[in-house]
Amino acid sequence: MNWGRSCQRHAGAGAVVRYALALACLTLALIFTLAPITPSAFAKQERVPEMDLRKLPPGTRVNVEATQFVYDSNTRVGVATGDVVLTYGPYLLVGTEVSYDQDDDIMRAQGQIHMREPNGNILSGDLIELQNKFRDGFAEHLRLLLTNDATVRAEYAKRSDGNVTVFTRATYTRCKTCVLKSGTPLWQVRSQKATHVETDHRIYHRNASFEFAGVPVFYTPYFSHPDGTLQNQSGFLTPNLSRSSSVYGWGLSVPYLWSLDPSYDVTFMPMITSKHGIMPRAEWRQRTKSGQYSVEAAAINDSDDDGWRHYGRAKGDFALNRRWSWGFDATQDSDDRFARDYRIDSRRVITNQVFLTGIDDRDYFSARAMSFRNLVLDDDAEQPVAAPYVQHSVTLEQEVLGGEVGVESSFYRVTRDNFLDRTNEPVNLFQSTGQTRASSTVHWQRRASNSAGTLLTPFTMVRADVYQTDELPNYLTPSALDTSDGDVVGRVLPTAGIDIRWPFVSASGYGDHVLTPVAQIISSGDETKRDKIGNEDALSVNFDINSLFLSDRFTGLDRYEAGTRINTGFMYNFLAPNGGFVRASLGQSYHIAGDNSFDTDSGLGDQRSDLVAGFAMQPWRALQMSYQLRMEDEDFTIHAQEAALQARFDQVTLKGGYAELGAEQAYGRNEREQQMWADGTVTIYGPWNLFGGYHYDIERTSMIRNYIGLGFDCDCMNAKVYYTEDYDTTSRLRINRSLLFSVDLKTLGSSKTISPF
Repeated sequence: MNWGRSCQRHAGAGAVVRYALALACLTLALIFTLAPITPSAFAKQERVPEMDLRKLPPGTRVNVEATQFVYDSNTRVGVATGDVVLTYGPYLLVGTEVSYDQDDDIMRAQGQIHMREPNGNILSGDLIELQNKFRDGFAEHLRLLLTNDATVRAEYAKRSDGNVTVFTRATYTRCKTCVLKSGTPLWQVRSQKATHVETDHRIYHRNASFEFAGVPVFYTPYFSHPDGTLQNQSGFLTPNLSRSSSVYGWGLSVPYLWSLDPSYDVTFMPMITSKHGIMPRAEWRQRTKSGQYSVEAAAINDSDDDGWRHYGRAKGDFALNRRWSWGFDATQDSDDRFARDYRIDSRRVITNQVFLTGIDDRDYFSARAMSFRNLVLDDDAEQPVAAPYVQHSVTLEQEVLGGEVGVESSFYRVTRDNFLDRTNEPVNLFQSTGQTRASSTVHWQRRASNSAGTLLTPFTMVRADVYQTDELPNYLTPSALDTSDGDVVGRVLPTAGIDIRWPFVSASGYGDHVLTPVAQIISSGDETKRDKIGNEDALSVNFDINSLFLSDRFTGLDRYEAGTRINTGFMYNFLAPNGGFVRASLGQSYHIAGDNSFDTDSGLGDQRSDLVAGFAMQPWRALQMSYQLRMEDEDFTIHAQEAALQARFDQVTLKGGYAELGAEQAYGRNEREQQMWADGTVTIYGPWNLFGGYHYDIERTSMIRNYIGLGFDCDCMNAKVYYTEDYDTTSRLRINRSLLFSVDLKTLGSSKTISPF
């Protein structure tokens, strides 16, 4: 949006702030007027009949412990004084004087009284009178601590029917430490009468006013909220007010959760827009005995896009038994932008899939059918469909030649309608219109050590692949094809090697040092028939200190690291008594014989690879630093590096990072990438804090995202106001600027307003 037009529209930053705060007050008021409100939570798995814990078995006795106990046989009244502890089933009462009238079945306690009820609530008061086996009674000048850490105070309370308590002249708050100098909670609900119905799991207020900092803000004749004992309950959720001038104008959504059963519910989330009317939206969720699933749908008649736009998603995960499970995730929409335009789904890549998974001790199986769609990039090529994609691995319990034997197998079929771009050139020279692969690997390894402490791990593996590839373009002549429909090729790929590690340990009063030199020699057969096989799952190579000692540094099986190479390096660890540490590693790979399967840009394409190193340090728990890089060993030119810092002090929290990746055209990165980011929070005074951050693209000299705001955070309330900008780094145009104000009153609800300008 144009900055000048935006400022003219809202007449300056001051007007924008006042405008946003006014919207915030409106949505906050909706929280209390659209009662009842309940937090969103998933329904319970099965319907479990509620048990009335107040109904104890006949004959349950009252256990009394007291400093002194006096019983008058004439009046049939017993009096316990001193340190009195009374237990009756799940009830626990502690006081200084408790009397019991046996004829009238009335128990009266006075003094400093505390009583724990079966539901976990704790009641304190000056005078409590109970009867009918603790089910009914009244209390004066009481304080009730609920299980959600909220507090109800009242001058008088009366309980009847064992589950209904009526509080007179009551206050409700979650604030404990967040109070004014006078002791007044930062916020509280003051009502003439509050009724706690335990079977409803709600507290109902009559003639209630919401007070902030001791000042009444607004009044409502009726208001209710959950008591914290139930996870899922029908009611209105937090209203959302937003604006997107280019899509729907103003938008107001007041979701309603309808809990039909402890195992399933439906949430209605219609959105009223100023441009296109009402957008119906709903989500159904259900837990079953074997798992859970959900179905969500939304649609709107968008006149700017010539008709109806829609979105639907269904996903589920179910257990067949303790070893096997299956599930699905399917999305269908009218266009790539609808879900993000209307704040329904923020995903940038959609993966539709159905899967079956089995795990049993050392045996693993996975079968999937998947399709992909990129919602952000304007892809030239058709996104592939992988159906099926099967993986299986098993490790034998019996040792063979003193070592471990395992078998990994996989099978996939990948298809796409077209691999050409708009100029009829292949988008990727190693991808075809269709490919089927069956692969199986048998590996063996054994770990041993000698008297000098050297760890020796010899290993070997043999992989067999069979491919059927359709229409694979020729690398040198893209207009020609290396394969025709149905070409079948096979290959056998052996590997053998040994890993040698010799740790040296030194202990001192300052900490423990461990220095471990590492050497590997690995030999593999040459990668054959490469021009006849497409590359679907090994498109990227990330050579760094973490992949230095892998036997195959490709990310998938369609490519294979061939030849003989020696990997050398060392790892150093220092462990301090205070929990701090220092870790450092450095290494390099040498290709000494056979074909080299890597491109030069990867850092592994020459006889000597780039140097890779890593460093991490935590002098104490509040500070962590890390750095890793890949650079040439001759002139130390850096091709990839990443640094990160995180610091937490009394009033300051900082996070930052920097990343640089060189271009690797053969592996899908056509341009050099260089970015930096930082986030920070500074406590200004008490619960007030200032926060901000940015994400910057150095190569494109363009901001990706930045924000700054002011926050308030205490034990009963979170609030923040901040300004944010999000950019499209490709076009370097500002795509979204907004001022956001949000309030979260713990145990009651939250409100959020977004005002782009």
